[in-house]
Amino acid sequence: MIKLSLNRYLESFTKLTLLPHGFSRDEERTILAFCKGQDLISQAAEAGATTVGGTELVKKIQEGELKLPDYDYIIAHPNILTDLVPIRGLMKRRFPNLRAGTLDADVPGLVKKLAKGVQFKVTGDEQQKDFGSVDVPVGRLNMEAKEVAENIGALLKDIQSSRPKRDGLYITRCYILSPPSSELLKIDPFVYVERTLNSEAQNESDDEDEAAAATA
Repeated sequence: MIKLSLNRYLESFTKLTLLPHGFSRDEERTILAFCKGQDLISQAAEAGATTVGGTELVKKIQEGELKLPDYDYIIAHPNILTDLVPIRGLMKRRFPNLRAGTLDADVPGLVKKLAKGVQFKVTGDEQQKDFGSVDVPVGRLNMEAKEVAENIGALLKDIQSSRPKRDGLYITRCYILSPPSSELLKIDPFVYVERTLNSEAQNESDDEDEAAAATA
């Protein structure tokens, strides 16, 4: 497991990332996938969808045969979105959409990410409001060291992608631990990610600040 400390903290957020080397976890996620076309349906099922199908699923939901609360995730292909409008009221905030990452033309890929990805939550420090932290599993002891290292790298890059566009540190500390032991091994996160923003990203941030000041 990786423990991270973050600076320039914005707000709590939850994210799901697919690491290059999967590992078993005591967790099973249920996924309801809407899509059209037998090939796509078969691919989504093979990827790990619990229930997958087209408009016939809409009818089952309307008749109460299929219950939405039974699923952790509800996703869809854009080509079936209009067919889901009759049950939009039942789905409420779970209606598939791009912003939530539940609407994608690559349904099999999305199913794989949701079924096998590692979910983590960045939370703010109650005492120091500008700081946050995150604990994320990255592997098991029976994995090759190289695989765990590659998982750590992929994870840090994903977390770093959420950083504000400001120069300075975002990831400030990184530790690896193996429960139930409480011993922490400090590792250097900057082997995997840049310590500061590149000039292109910094210039983009400066442009945004100038535009905001001009309209203030």
